[in-house]
Amino acid sequence: MRATIAFDGNLLARARVPTGIQGTSRLARDALKALIEREGACRVGGADPAPEAPPRPSDPGRHP
Repeated sequence: MRATIAFDGNLLARARVPTGIQGTSRLARDALKALIEREGACRVGGADPAPEAPPRPSDPGRHP
């Protein structure tokens, strides 16, 4: 699919430095993939900002 997107030139330049990606199409595609992965991880609990340990057994002498 083809689309016309207006990008901020400074934003593209900033994204190219750490990624090394020079092509605008590839940069946009990789950015969308990263966004989808990040949002998917948030929905399944993979990116919890304050994770808690599971509850410990109430009887410390009990071993499964």
